Amino acid sequence: MGAANARNASLERARLRLQLELGDTLSDLGQARSAAAALSQKQQQFDRRLDDWRRKHEEAQALLEASRKEARALGAQLLELRHSLEEGAASQEALRRENQQLKEEIANLTNQVREGKKNLSKMEKVKKQIEQEKTEVQMALEEAEGAQERRESRVLRLQLELSETKAELERKLSEKDEEMETFRTNSGDEIWST
Repeated sequence: MGAANARNASLERARLRLQLELGDTLSDLGQARSAAAALSQKQQQFDRRLDDWRRKHEEAQALLEASRKEARALGAQLLELRHSLEEGAASQEALRRENQQLKEEIANLTNQVREGKKNLSKMEKVKKQIEQEKTEVQMALEEAEGAQERRESRVLRLQLELSETKAELERKLSEKDEEMETFRTNSGDEIWST
């Protein structure tokens, strides 16, 4: 009878010890589950931030490509305008030379008119015709000069637009770089803090 009581007491102590160990184990399990849930939440936050960073990176790449395309187009237009300006300058120089030649011809014909009274009527007609041609050439020269001034103004405007586009692109890229650097710094701090 005494041995049975001793055995029962021993079993009761063992049962109590196992219950305590089970309680500790369940407590540890609850803490582990809480920690796992917290880690899972942090992982989800990190994934969302990573997706946001990837989206911003893709937007920055798209903006960069669009800006480069626009810069290439503006560069091509600038080259075309420069070529047109050079052609206009050459045409203007040719018109100036022709105008000078016509002025010299007018001077010669005027002298001939003064010297030849017999052919005065004929020479007057020639003079009027040449003066008309001079006027037409002068008008053409003025139109060419006006066209050249307009082309020069357009070239300057395109150069200004190109500079503004480059400055805007550099500013946006700098902002994206700062955002990505801030994201990396924050993400790195959060990873190490976990």
